[in-house]
Amino acid sequence: MFSIIIDKKSYKEQELYFKVQSIAKSTIDYVKEIIKPGLSLVELRKMCENKMLELGADSFWYYNVGAFIFAGDETAKSVSGKEYITSNYIIKNDDIITIDLSPQIKNIWGDYARTIIIENGKIVDKFSQIQNNEWKIGILTEEKLHNELFNFATSNTTFEELYYYMNDFIKKCGYINLDFNGNLGHSIAKNKNRRIYIEKGNKKKLSDIKYFTFEPHIAPLNSNYGYKKENIYYFLLLRCIGNGYPLLSIKGYRLQFNSYRSIPYSQLLLRYSTR
Repeated sequence: MFSIIIDKKSYKEQELYFKVQSIAKSTIDYVKEIIKPGLSLVELRKMCENKMLELGADSFWYYNVGAFIFAGDETAKSVSGKEYITSNYIIKNDDIITIDLSPQIKNIWGDYARTIIIENGKIVDKFSQIQNNEWKIGILTEEKLHNELFNFATSNTTFEELYYYMNDFIKKCGYINLDFNGNLGHSIAKNKNRRIYIEKGNKKKLSDIKYFTFEPHIAPLNSNYGYKKENIYYFLLLRCIGNGYPLLSIKGYRLQFNSYRSIPYSQLLLRYSTR
């Protein structure tokens, strides 16, 4: 058996992070219900931001941009939120859209991005049903990158080590990193100017930070289309009090450990805040 080591203060904070991230996830689910050809990105951004406020967000931490949205060949574009202007682009019958959401509650951030595919005027929510092969492979490659994060990252991995490893893995997949600064994610802070990044030269360990994002923005070589998927990750401290392979939960949040090795005493396990 195993026990979770978490004090009351940390538990309350973690619950708030889960809540804010759930607002972002629920907003993406909402978008999948209302998005349609003929809708402009300006309208879509407004709908996303209004939904997040309705669900409990009090503001947006990323330069007051709640929904960072691109579509079509603009999905390969990478700019800072300081420079972002929502395009008047009109969603087409067959289209690709990236949405990156940044709600906050009392300076607690959510950060969640997904790539949405529309074909024949309808959302395609299952990989196997995507007809455009380039789009299908792009979505699956994002999944592969996030899975590889779990394979590679440990509590002793530095931000720089993750930067080099994942950028090399992206190249091996036949893709390029589109980020305008070349990084792959950042710490979750309470001041956007104090974020640290998954970048060259950052010697801090991932476990030195309470929460961090992994958000590769990628494209195949010589393609017009980019792909994004972003989750918030954190390490969970477990204490071993026996043998076995646990399935743990904190108020309904399923924390699954996928391993067939014995778990050392007080091991840090990498987790994501919500799917």
